[in-house]
Amino acid sequence: MESYDTTHEGEAVSLNNFDYFKPDTGHPSEDHWEFTPSLLYGITDHLMLDLHVHLSDKPGVDPFIEAGTVGMQYRLLERGELPIDLRLKFVKVEPSFD
Repeated sequence: MESYDTTHEGEAVSLNNFDYFKPDTGHPSEDHWEFTPSLLYGITDHLMLDLHVHLSDKPGVDPFIEAGTVGMQYRLLERGELPIDLRLKFVKVEPSFD
């Protein structure tokens, strides 16, 4: 689940997400982080371009850039019609080292 709104037409927004993973394996060597800087751009008030890259120190993943993502998000209703904004999201991830 994601909690940000779609951008307005012509608006650009930068988001930065950081996650720390601690698998329940008892092996600290499997702990890792993932940093995901994103750029969102409003093509229209309903259609948004989403570009981001996944940077990770996940064990066994080389190179440092885990994946790049290009996506489009389309907001189905007008802002405020419902307590949440419903969107369709289409994403292409390249490459994926998982």
